[in-house]
Amino acid sequence: MSDEPPQGGDPRQGAGGSSPGQPDRPGAQQPHGGRYEPPPYGPQYGGQQPQYGGQQYGTPQYGGQQYGTPQYGSQHYGAQQYGGPEPTGQPYAYPAPGGYPAYPAAPSGTSPDPLVPFSFGDWFSKIVGVVQRSWKPLALIQLAVYIPIAILNAVAALAGYTAATSGLDPTGLPSPGFLTGTLLVGLLLFAVSLVVSALGQAASVFVVVRDAAQRPYTPQQALAFARSRALPVIGWSLLAGLLVMLGFFALVLPGIYLATVFAGALLGVVVVERAGMGRAFTLVNPRFFPVLGRLLVLLVAAIVASLLVSLVVGPIVTLSPVLGQLVSTVLIGIPVAVVAAGATVVTYAENRFHEYNPVHTPVLADEIDRP
Repeated sequence: MSDEPPQGGDPRQGAGGSSPGQPDRPGAQQPHGGRYEPPPYGPQYGGQQPQYGGQQYGTPQYGGQQYGTPQYGSQHYGAQQYGGPEPTGQPYAYPAPGGYPAYPAAPSGTSPDPLVPFSFGDWFSKIVGVVQRSWKPLALIQLAVYIPIAILNAVAALAGYTAATSGLDPTGLPSPGFLTGTLLVGLLLFAVSLVVSALGQAASVFVVVRDAAQRPYTPQQALAFARSRALPVIGWSLLAGLLVMLGFFALVLPGIYLATVFAGALLGVVVVERAGMGRAFTLVNPRFFPVLGRLLVLLVAAIVASLLVSLVVGPIVTLSPVLGQLVSTVLIGIPVAVVAAGATVVTYAENRFHEYNPVHTPVLADEIDRP
């Protein structure tokens, strides 16, 4: 407590003032006719008096940012590079000082973030934005994935047809050599498909997030990142596929549930967060039905597109299996894979945002870029 007398009174006065040698009393009466000074509220650290009127009441400035009125529309993507600190000096992924969240609960409408939607319509718009922004590198990635698979499928089809016509024993049953060759070809095709698909999925996530965050990259960087995450993607994908099959064989509903959880978050969890399968359940369970609805829309759209394209590809397949397989890959497989890559990342980003509001595109890009 300061030894200075309260303003408006003389310590040597009798009535209304503090006598010398006595401590000041906040409730001491002011002298009659003198200017009334309100007592200070709370402890005065270092003798600093609060400056009433120096700051508008009701709008405290936490870290230079007005709490409760985040300006979503004030930031223009492309005007600055993501990944830098917020104007307050706080990292983008952490709440503002004082424990207040940096963003409110997800509103409805359109989000300014290129990957995080606020509604179902906004979710669709974000996927369209991903395709418009990243279709070229995504198409190249899918070409690198699907063309080897298509060639192997076509070769396997030709080999199977030839073996089927010449690999019969005198009883009319397939010979042991034919069965062994078919099994080996099938295993080889499965292994190659699994490896190149894992590389393509990891590279696609890298491209979508980095393009959305406006962070340039080289093809070598995308390939290096894909190689670093390919083994976890392969392992968790095999386990997820096995669990989904068991779920469908046991009861249909467990299979639907597991397929929704894994399709809605597993790839993002493994590639971006470098976490395991349990993390996917944490993200999807609180939003299971919205995620299921989005995946059903994608499934129906893919089926309709495949049916339409098959009307064109069908006659080609009858003439040449190899050519038909390539045309089907170009017209169906690659476009569907490009859209699916965007939908996977957008759905994952939406789940992350609903779990913890400050998670936006810069956070995802930082997680991908960490060593």
